[in-house]
Amino acid sequence: MRKKGTINCRKVIVLLFYVKGMVTNLSRKKDFCVISPMEYVNNFYLLRYNWKSFVVLVLISVFRFQFEIGHETECEAIYIPVVNNKVNIQDNLINTFFYDMNYITTNFTYLFHTSMFHSIFYSLFGYTWSYTKGLTISGSVFTLSQHMDTTISVNSLENMQNNHPDLYADGQDAIITNLIVISPILYTFVDHFILDHSTTFSWIKFSGLLLIQNIGYFFAHREMHRNKSLYWMHHFHHLYEKDLIIPSIANAVSAYEFVIAYASPIVLGGFLLKVNELEFAMAIETISIFNLLIHTRELQNKQWIPGMVSPRKHIEHHRVRNKNYAAPLLDIDAIDNGWVLTETK
Repeated sequence: MRKKGTINCRKVIVLLFYVKGMVTNLSRKKDFCVISPMEYVNNFYLLRYNWKSFVVLVLISVFRFQFEIGHETECEAIYIPVVNNKVNIQDNLINTFFYDMNYITTNFTYLFHTSMFHSIFYSLFGYTWSYTKGLTISGSVFTLSQHMDTTISVNSLENMQNNHPDLYADGQDAIITNLIVISPILYTFVDHFILDHSTTFSWIKFSGLLLIQNIGYFFAHREMHRNKSLYWMHHFHHLYEKDLIIPSIANAVSAYEFVIAYASPIVLGGFLLKVNELEFAMAIETISIFNLLIHTRELQNKQWIPGMVSPRKHIEHHRVRNKNYAAPLLDIDAIDNGWVLTETK
């Protein structure tokens, strides 16, 4: 028996499917056509059935819904007659009947028909393709960072590997987690729900996306330093200072910081500007390249682009920690003219 105050997970999921069905169909200005007990049965009658039946119906709803939304097709309604009279159908939504859940689980011929296989195939292929694109983008950043470590920063790399092997290993683990595990998953979500898939390229949207990411990172980064209750997310990155800075450690941050400070601003920018995947991918690559450059000690004495964050300024931030919060492009710290953005109150 469930303890008082615990959540009935099946009831929550059924409710979410019900709301999802109403919102999606109303937005399409069509009648309800996805035949799924998750969306139409009143009084949560389905909760009386076992988990096997429940999972089967959830999968049916997910795959059919994904296929129908993506292809804007009318449903081939599966009419499901009721085997007992205890189901209360909402007549104003749909005028049909449903099979009993247990009957469905024992009669798979009604489930595995051509359109079902098509919907499953398109869903799995779509998510796999999005994940592959995300892995390609983040994998290119990972490959470039390793190449820069072993070429431009080879002396700094050898110093870290010889004198601080554990710290180097921890950093590489974090990099792999962020670039190879988290990034492709986030990109899959963004690709399906945010990005436009047109083939045009807008320099205005691209520039705006870079600006939003830089501003978002600046305030998130600064807050992690000023607010001691948030600094734990950023502490790991500052274990790399002085002569322990190499290009790849640009992504040696905690998973929390990576999602909040690195990924969230650019995802928000993509949503607000309605960018396409080319603009989004180019912005990621541009930001990532400059992030690697400002973590390159060998470049700290080189002249840099005016108005941009230089390696010298960011490496100084790793040393003093209380200034130069901007990264990796626009030097927001320098835009004060009497109004010092980074001055503590």
